Amino acid sequence: PFAVIYLRELFNDKVKTKLDLERLLEGTPVVGELPSVQKGDPEVVQLNDLSPLAEAFRILITNINFMLPKNKKGNVVLVTSTVKGEGKTFTSVNLALTLATPRKKVIIIGSDIRNPQLQRYNESRKGLIGFSEFMYDDQINVSEVIHPTSFNPYCDVIYSGVITPNPTELLSNGRYHELVESLKPMYDYLILDSAPLMLVTDSFLIADVADATVYVTRSGYTEKELMGFINKQVKEKKIKNVGV
Repeated sequence: PFAVIYLRELFNDKVKTKLDLERLLEGTPVVGELPSVQKGDPEVVQLNDLSPLAEAFRILITNINFMLPKNKKGNVVLVTSTVKGEGKTFTSVNLALTLATPRKKVIIIGSDIRNPQLQRYNESRKGLIGFSEFMYDDQINVSEVIHPTSFNPYCDVIYSGVITPNPTELLSNGRYHELVESLKPMYDYLILDSAPLMLVTDSFLIADVADATVYVTRSGYTEKELMGFINKQVKEKKIKNVGV
């Protein structure tokens, strides 16, 4: 048994625990741990939720608030990961819903226009105009792409919109910064659900608007060697004020 356990650990190339992360990251703090959601469990935090999932997100929010400027309206939080499937959109959605209270208004922006995932949390909202239409068409106002969520009255959403053939060009045309600046006076928090950093350059184009970056890794899924990629981006200041 000892030999089997030793060999299994020897060939294990996945991050499993918070200790693994802390050992492999070069000075970047681990700001939260979220429990895995079992099949059949609700994936979305409800209003006044007391579940372990909701509590984990409240702890994450407390730690994120230490990273953000005090008493500032329109805090921008970028949520990203290295590769797809690590739980980026799951984290973005629940972070926004947990932050949204009668005293705090929140908006989540679906900034991944290559592989949009926001709509899967509310299938009935498919087909609504959203982020990509705003980026493409100068005639569309911000108010036209903001939609209320059915989960929380204090949380709004801008869906990703149609999948476009030229996302990089759209994200670098200057409209993104206009969008963020126009939303800051209206909301206390702006949550940006972005594309994975290793696969495309899209998220690097919008990373500079963020006040803090929440970098998602997934236990038993994220490979240990990808920690080197995270360390490199932090070191080169391509992403700023990062918490994993």
